Amino acid sequence: MSAMLTRTWNYLHSVATDPAPGWTVPTVDQTHSLPPGLAAWLQQVTSCLDREEERELCRRQLEVVMTKLGQKGVTPGVVNDCMVRMVYMHLLGYDCSPAYIHCVKMAGSGSVLSRKMGYLACSVMIPPTHQLALLVTNSILRDLASSSVVDIQLGLVAAANLVKPPMDQLVPVLSERVVSLTSHSSHLVRKKALILLNYLCDLDPSLWVPTVSSVVVGCLSDSNPGVVATALQVTACLASDNDSPSTISCAMVAALHLHSQALDSKLPEDFLYKGHVAPFLRMDIARLFRKLDGTIGKSPHLAEQVKSVLLTCLEESPSDTKDLVIQSLIHETILTVAHLPSCNSLVPLALKHISSFLTSRHHSTVYTGLCGLEALFKQQPPILTKEQEVSIMSCLGHRDPAIQRRTLQLLVVLASRENVGSVVDNIVRHVKRQEEDCSQVLEQVASLVDMFGESTDWKASTLLRIIQVSKDNQRDRMTEKLKFLLANPLCEDSDPATVLELNRVRIKLSSLLANIVEKGLKGKAAPVVVTALHVWCEGQFSHLGEEKVELVVDRVVTLGRQNLEHNQIVMNCLLAIQKLSIRNGKVCQLSEEFLAECAKSDDDCISQTATEVQLVISSLTGSLNIPSTTQQDWTLSFLDCLVTKAVEGGAKPYIPRSIRLLQHKTRLARPASPPLLLTPYNMLPLPDTPGQSRTVSVCSLAGEEGTTQLWTGEGRRVTPTKVEEEVKVIEGETNPDSCRLEMVLAGEWE
Repeated sequence: MSAMLTRTWNYLHSVATDPAPGWTVPTVDQTHSLPPGLAAWLQQVTSCLDREEERELCRRQLEVVMTKLGQKGVTPGVVNDCMVRMVYMHLLGYDCSPAYIHCVKMAGSGSVLSRKMGYLACSVMIPPTHQLALLVTNSILRDLASSSVVDIQLGLVAAANLVKPPMDQLVPVLSERVVSLTSHSSHLVRKKALILLNYLCDLDPSLWVPTVSSVVVGCLSDSNPGVVATALQVTACLASDNDSPSTISCAMVAALHLHSQALDSKLPEDFLYKGHVAPFLRMDIARLFRKLDGTIGKSPHLAEQVKSVLLTCLEESPSDTKDLVIQSLIHETILTVAHLPSCNSLVPLALKHISSFLTSRHHSTVYTGLCGLEALFKQQPPILTKEQEVSIMSCLGHRDPAIQRRTLQLLVVLASRENVGSVVDNIVRHVKRQEEDCSQVLEQVASLVDMFGESTDWKASTLLRIIQVSKDNQRDRMTEKLKFLLANPLCEDSDPATVLELNRVRIKLSSLLANIVEKGLKGKAAPVVVTALHVWCEGQFSHLGEEKVELVVDRVVTLGRQNLEHNQIVMNCLLAIQKLSIRNGKVCQLSEEFLAECAKSDDDCISQTATEVQLVISSLTGSLNIPSTTQQDWTLSFLDCLVTKAVEGGAKPYIPRSIRLLQHKTRLARPASPPLLLTPYNMLPLPDTPGQSRTVSVCSLAGEEGTTQLWTGEGRRVTPTKVEEEVKVIEGETNPDSCRLEMVLAGEWE
């Protein structure tokens, strides 16, 4: 890196026509080469004892600088000196807006070094929403249209630093200028033009598909390897499966060709990094494969080529991957393997390198291994060995907090139906030892309980452990989740074994909570959340133990009076009293007194809840009385005497509608071949016989007067001959296969 800085400084000196400040490359003997006045002022500002002294010093300096810049005939060296002071004061947080116009002037005229200083001051000091920011773009467009290689590069670099999102309207104009520069004769210009195109496409993604994509992919065949590497990097950032097939095909062919060139050592020596051939180029190739996963999955031939490229990286021995750059290359390869379904066969090799990363003594390497393993599990979960699981669990004890947090997130992804118990135990045990916020991980653990938990006992105990380590609102949510698990009414309709297990857990939890509330924990009173949960269980499940309600209410009221300072406990006591009173059908005097006390509480929430409970109980106690044990007479036999007297007095008996319709159907049956009707439609037909009628009387079988029939409690009293005739008629006309409601319900349902 130091050699690169030296080359950069030397290049700046070679292109500068007016090195006014006289800065030189820093050496060991000379720590800086700033002008004496500037160096002394920077030292004075840095050594200020308080903020007031620093503010006063910067205020006076700003006045001096503005006076100096307003004079005529100021030399470029003085202007550069003033710009450095202004930039430093701006970075300290002071308002330097009066100097904005001088930054714009400096960027538009003067020597190359002065313009660089002006562009730097503009990018640091002038906000993108300021009106003067548009004036800077005029200087940028002028530099891009210049014939000088130095000016063009200066404009390209300035555009990448000064064109910000509020200036989106300039992006199309700049993109047209920059696209034409990708074919410039200088490779430096072509490379910086590609970098600027990448930046402009980030500002406006719609530029990529119509024009920029074909230009950038075309640069993959550039004669200069540096331009090709830059074009590959831009393509890996912006390419997708939505691009045109020709663009994707050219990009894949070029990437595969570049990888073969790198392996055959046909690239220049500039691509060697610590003895490794083009590691950064190979990272970009792996990123490009991830972007084009859809295209790779559709072509088996292309998938095999990609697999062979990734295999060359993973075949290296883990002992040869101690350099950070190679570890980065392997990490990019692992991410690509996890993203491509066609590379499932490479997962064992990827796990081999991840195991090596996790056992490293460098924190960054361990963190990289955890990230790679998480990517593998999210896309296509592999099968880990016992040693690999142990190495992952050991990362929870790492001294780096970032590694601990990443391990917790990984364990959530690692969980399955077989190992969910051990995973949850390790996570909860670790969170219990931590002081930082782990609420997100606990939410994920709770989701694991819902997803993989089969035993109600294990679910309840795990939720209790989560409640124990959670805090504030999350503890309330976990408590409600536990309550729903225990009081879920849907479980009552399940099989008897499930209901039996649920009741066993209810009784067990109630007993444990009661023991903790009675004896306390480690010589202290039970926690508030434990007491509140115990009161809730008393109200919900006390009937399972067949205990008298009066005793349960007595305990609940006693706990409520002992914990009046804890609103959560009092609220649960009030709701428990309501539940017990509704179940028992009456209200105890002790609970009435407690409700009256709570209704006068200064806390609005408690008083309102107590009032609501009183209203609910008062509205239900009347309807909760034990009903009479006398048997109800649903046959209405008490009306028999009234019916008998009415019939004996000449009233006509009621004939059921089914009998009336049966008799009516027999008498009005049509012949096999009905005669042709010639009467108009607007005239009703007359009856065939004067005594017949189309309507059915309520009291007659056929509209005629018949023998009076009497209904009594024993049945219908008629002459035997009449009964026999009616039975024959009904049996002859009723369908023997007619279905009753019971038969329909008992039949087969679709």
